[in-house]
Amino acid sequence: MTASEIALETLHATATDIFTQALDACSIESAFDRRIRFEGTTLQRLLPETGGETKLEMDDFKRVVVIAIGKAAPAMLNTLLSRMKRRRGLRGICCSNEIPQDRNWRIRYFEGGHPLPSEGSFAAARSALSMLRRARKDTLVFFLISGGASALFDLPLDPEISLEDTMVFHQALIANHRN
Repeated sequence: MTASEIALETLHATATDIFTQALDACSIESAFDRRIRFEGTTLQRLLPETGGETKLEMDDFKRVVVIAIGKAAPAMLNTLLSRMKRRRGLRGICCSNEIPQDRNWRIRYFEGGHPLPSEGSFAAARSALSMLRRARKDTLVFFLISGGASALFDLPLDPEISLEDTMVFHQALIANHRN
């Protein structure tokens, strides 16, 4: 092997290593671990920019609500649930572009439309609003939001605006964005 071939192989290996490390750092699990940690019944919210943290005692909350929306909602939800051992009082919704095979019985799953909203998008938003209206001081709410959420989870403030009107609006936004 020539010196230039060895140099090229070394560059290729280095680039592959950088790419693999970047993918690992972007994973949902890594993102959670950089920001949230559970130790027993204590939730630690890590603040890397200041080196600080805030702590919440999960037992201080009667209910825990999870609102997971977007194309990565099932993966984000599963990551949260895998780290959070407490299940008492847990309820939530998960809205994505497809309903996962493995589901948690405490969570209502919705298939929203993407790139255009669907009746599932509206139903998920209605369900989340209903849950949030019942939230009190002793309710802890987790919002897990990823790309695609604006169409997958949509409900106009004005009830006179139909799903069809909302779809036309989104279509105009998409068409305008492409120009």
